[in-house]
Amino acid sequence: MFGYVKPHIPELRVCEHELYRALYCGLCEAMGKRVTCSSRLTLSYDFVFFALIRAAISDEKLELESHRCIVHPTKKRPVALMTPAIEYTARAAGLLIYHKLKDDIADGRGIRRMGARLLLPEASRIRKKALRSPLPEEAVKVSLADLAELERNGCASCDLPAETSGVMLAELLSYGFEGAKARIAYEAGLHTGRFVYMADACDDLRDDEKNGSYNPILKLYPGESAEEIIKNRGDDLRCAMTAELMRLEAAVNLIECSDAGIMNIIKNVIYLGMPEAAGRLTRI
Repeated sequence: MFGYVKPHIPELRVCEHELYRALYCGLCEAMGKRVTCSSRLTLSYDFVFFALIRAAISDEKLELESHRCIVHPTKKRPVALMTPAIEYTARAAGLLIYHKLKDDIADGRGIRRMGARLLLPEASRIRKKALRSPLPEEAVKVSLADLAELERNGCASCDLPAETSGVMLAELLSYGFEGAKARIAYEAGLHTGRFVYMADACDDLRDDEKNGSYNPILKLYPGESAEEIIKNRGDDLRCAMTAELMRLEAAVNLIECSDAGIMNIIKNVIYLGMPEAAGRLTRI
């Protein structure tokens, strides 16, 4: 995930904002303990949402303690203590680091490819630590291979690659759950993944046009520049992302969670944070 799945902070209550920050810090600590210290550098706020969904579906109780860390050595900060949802999210994030670098090596060019090669030995160590407990690695590999094939063939559709990316996140988010919980997690992951893929494609329009890189939206509207697409098709792209949010909302509404704070943060992300990102990316 790429930074599009965050809450709108001004609309969070103080206690919810503290919980959100504490969960980020808890994930950072978990990655240091269960993966590697270097993996902590790759943590994004998007994975806080992943952990929130896992915690909500499991109905986990998040407990906070004040800790110091390398980044904040002089003042203690609230940190969410390790739970199964936090541990699993930390390891899932580590697994994606490795496979993202492998993908960059296979499909990247120039400095990007060279940088990925240099980082691969450390990423391999991250993967090995992440897989000390089971993860759906095969599903991740299959989805990334399918996505690479669509991109190599210049797929002139945003729907197909978005679906492939969504399935990968759905498999990761639902792994280990059973029955209704698994179905809810799968739907939440699928539509979050589809939204993120579309948002990333919008965000990369200008750079991909300049570099000649694959972008499904550029392929979908041949002959139009990135600026023309945002100006003329921005409403359509925003509607497509809104449709994913509606389906994500439907899945989240089925979650039975006793922690109102967790659910309030999740709904803030869906109702305010993600629409804010969609709007920002589809307007001049």
